[in-house]
Amino acid sequence: MKSRSQRALWVTLISGLILLLAIGSTSAATTLHYWTWMGESRAEGTAIREILKTFEEQNPGVTVEIEHFSTGASGGRGGMEEKLLLAIASDIAPDVVHFERSFVGDWVLTADSFQPLDDVLEPENQMDQFLPGTAGEAVHLGKTWAVPWGTGTRGLVWNVDVLAASGLDAEAGPQTLDELDTFAARMTRTDGDGQFTQLGYVPWAGNFGRAGDIWNHGGQIYDAEGRPSLDHPNNVAAYTWLEEYSTRYPVDVVRDFIAASRNYQGAFAQNRLGMVADASASLNAYRQVNPNLNFKVGHHPHSANGSPGGWMGGWSHVVPKGVEMTEPLKRLINYLASAEVQLRFFELSGSMPTRKDTVAGAIQRADPGLASFIQIADQQHFRPPFWGIVLRELNAAWARVASNESTPEASLAEADRQLTQYLRDAGVVD
Repeated sequence: MKSRSQRALWVTLISGLILLLAIGSTSAATTLHYWTWMGESRAEGTAIREILKTFEEQNPGVTVEIEHFSTGASGGRGGMEEKLLLAIASDIAPDVVHFERSFVGDWVLTADSFQPLDDVLEPENQMDQFLPGTAGEAVHLGKTWAVPWGTGTRGLVWNVDVLAASGLDAEAGPQTLDELDTFAARMTRTDGDGQFTQLGYVPWAGNFGRAGDIWNHGGQIYDAEGRPSLDHPNNVAAYTWLEEYSTRYPVDVVRDFIAASRNYQGAFAQNRLGMVADASASLNAYRQVNPNLNFKVGHHPHSANGSPGGWMGGWSHVVPKGVEMTEPLKRLINYLASAEVQLRFFELSGSMPTRKDTVAGAIQRADPGLASFIQIADQQHFRPPFWGIVLRELNAAWARVASNESTPEASLAEADRQLTQYLRDAGVVD
């Protein structure tokens, strides 16, 4: 038998070992802080929680604490951007932020708020693996500042039944701008009083925007040196095309026509609007009105010197300036960038993945309607920096043209002046 002193020695040694293991376990534990503006009740917010829970399971000792800045199912971003700027300035920023992707360039060029990720991302997660319409918003000044996360596409959507009833090719849809104009005219109907009962197509009814029209016509928003070029000749051609449509289909008359169906999605789903330049985000709105809607999606027709004007929206993940780039954080960034996780987020939320190598898998997993939008993901534009200001000025320019207040040339020249002044005040251009 062991002596009492020997037993005491063993108890002391074992207790000390347990204490050392406990200390080691505590020191190895890591907590990463993740901010998202997505509310927990939104599909995307729930999906993010499940995906981060899986990361914790795959990385014992790492905990991800999530803060949701929007509590509603469709609420705003809960002031997250303002709080993030304050957190960065106070050196208490979270490790990862779920961030609106179109804002990345603005913050890089004016606020120096994020860390470049080129040296963090594994070769299989670099931006050449991502769709151009998403990667273009993550790369600025030759560096990668964000990992794209979730997106959508835009194109021409047509009602198969309405086209077929008008004797048009409902399978292929219009392939050129001339065909688009012809299809629009053929589908337009009026009653005995000359009031529209059905419209074929109007460019401004849909989630496509005037930037899409500009790209359709080969125009540009910035020149090669990064200076505004909203008055580019091809932009003027796009606005002239819009002006011609507003002559055939007056803006105020179209507005009242669409209001009778509550919105353009309703008019389209009720077979009152034959074609619409729209985004994948409208799918649910279509289906709420007409679950059996028969439609197809393709690239928007464009001019000979243009390209399909569709563009992508969506979010990203960024690492704020000042955050320590620990090994667990590097693993989390690469985890979120991976094809497997991006596809999982798509399965859980319905938000399209952003990588090239996920397109085929997403199409297989999607219903036919969503799959048709995913199929056009290869040719989508990215939103350039200061997108919100760009849209504001393009919309104002269109309003001046539509109201006959100004010509396309003069209105776009004014838009270019306004955008240039904004960037000059922000210190981005001379």
